[in-house]
Amino acid sequence: MFPFLLIALCASWFDYIDTKKHLAVIFNHVFITSFIALICSIANIYLMKDFKTEEQFLGFKLNHSKFIFISTSLLLMYTGILFELIYQIEPYFNFMMIVSYVLIYTLFFIAFILTLREKLNLGNTLQFVLQISAAFCILFLPMFAEIPLLPNKTNYNIGSYFLYLSYLIPTAYIIYLVVKSSDFQSSKAKQIISMLVLVYVISFEKYNGFMLITLDESSSNFSHQADIFRMILLPIIWAVLGFVLIYFGLRKQLKGFPIVGIILFGLIILKLYFVDVWEMSNIFRIISFIVLGILILLTSFMYQKLKNLMVNLMEKPSENKEAEQ
Repeated sequence: MFPFLLIALCASWFDYIDTKKHLAVIFNHVFITSFIALICSIANIYLMKDFKTEEQFLGFKLNHSKFIFISTSLLLMYTGILFELIYQIEPYFNFMMIVSYVLIYTLFFIAFILTLREKLNLGNTLQFVLQISAAFCILFLPMFAEIPLLPNKTNYNIGSYFLYLSYLIPTAYIIYLVVKSSDFQSSKAKQIISMLVLVYVISFEKYNGFMLITLDESSSNFSHQADIFRMILLPIIWAVLGFVLIYFGLRKQLKGFPIVGIILFGLIILKLYFVDVWEMSNIFRIISFIVLGILILLTSFMYQKLKNLMVNLMEKPSENKEAEQ
């Protein structure tokens, strides 16, 4: 009966387009139908959580249908709420802000599903897909939101900014789940990706906050303030985060953290001497290249120290095991 449910829902969703009068928020026949389907889908996923039979039907393993059914059900649940959200906010906001709210909703939806991951017995593959989807939402959200330009837009106020910041709640929760996963300690890829996402979020939100505080009413100083952040504040933020990641990486024996820290220092140097230096006067260029030489020497020294520390950290566990034996 599930395919018939999908057909019926699609036919119901067309009412968002064909209706001549504006539908009430939530309490309309289209969303009520979607909501009932959502509740039934959650119940069905829960009932199938221990479904592991190896029986076949028409040459197809029934066990494989579990992944297909759960994935389709999650997509159905997501789409039903998504259409209601777009329908209700479309008259009031422009395209960029609508996309921003859709991305925020997507993050909350993913966080909600991951909260129920154990009760619904979601597989590792499905959880990984949800986490990757969340990472893409986090990547694009600050770009579409255009927070620094918020004061110049109509139908926007400071409440819009705090609504935008609500995406930090599911983002923090999803990163927490990744960090607390059993294979995080041994997975260098997870460590690097999760920390890069964290650095990206911190950098963008520092930029948004700085611009909102320092811009004048007409935003005539936008370019000047953006240059200050890009050339001065951003390298400082990356340097602090780089040191913190290297410190915790060495202390907690997380090999991916120091790699991200070194990447940040490399980006600072590349940005300074391939982008920012050409916007400086000749005197500052000479000083910059002198500083570059000093940075290269310090980086080489720091690399040797970190290399020795990493070797010592890796040898200590093996020494402890030998002592126990």
